[in-house]
Amino acid sequence: MATYNAFLPSYILYSLNCIHMSDLSREPAPSSAAGFPAAPANARPASLRELFWCFSLLGSIGFGGVTPWARRILVDRKHWIDDREFADLLSVGQLLPGSNVSNLAIILGRSYFGWRGAVAAVCGLYMLPLCFILILGFAYQYYGDLPAVQKMLGGVMPVAAGLVIATGIKLARSFPVSAHTVGFGLLTFVAMALLKLTLPVILLAVAPLAIGAAWRSK
Repeated sequence: MATYNAFLPSYILYSLNCIHMSDLSREPAPSSAAGFPAAPANARPASLRELFWCFSLLGSIGFGGVTPWARRILVDRKHWIDDREFADLLSVGQLLPGSNVSNLAIILGRSYFGWRGAVAAVCGLYMLPLCFILILGFAYQYYGDLPAVQKMLGGVMPVAAGLVIATGIKLARSFPVSAHTVGFGLLTFVAMALLKLTLPVILLAVAPLAIGAAWRSK
C-alpha cells in the first residue's frame, strides 16, 4: 500500500498537466526534430558524451526511484529544463507506454541531438543499472532470506516513498493555483487512493475531463 500510494504525485501531476498542455496547444511552439518540443535555449548538453554520462549518473544513483533524481539533476544541477518543462515531459512520458523516465530521456535526447541523442540518453540511463541489477540479483538469490537483508529492504521503502512525494510537491508548485488544477488533482487522488482505480482507467477518465474543462474555461 505504501508503494502504491507513493506514485500518486505522478498521476496527480498528469491530470494537472492536461490543463496546461491544452493551453499550450493554442499557442505556436518551437519545434525540433520529428515534431518534438525544442530544447531550452538557455542551457543544453555540449555533446552526446555529456548527455550519455548525465543519464548514466542518473540511472546509477536512482535508488528508490529515478524520478526524484531526474528532477534534481536535469532541473537543479544541469538547468537543461525548468520545473514546468520537466512536469510536461513527465506527464507525456506517463501517458505513453513504458517507463515515464525512459520516455522523458527519449524525448529530451531527441530534442537535442535527434535520434542519436535519444539512443545515447536511453543507453546511459540503463547501462549501469543493468550491471547493478545483475550483481544484486545474484547476491539476493543467496542472501535474500537473511533477516538483516529483509530489514534493510523494509527500511528503504519509506525513503523511496518520501522521495517521490517530495518531488511531486515541488513539481505541483510550478502549476498555477486555480479551481481546475486543485479539483483535478483531488479527483486523481480520490480515484487512485480511495477508489483503487487502475492507471489506464484514471488516464482515460481524467485526461478528457481535464482538457475539456480547460477548453470550456477559455
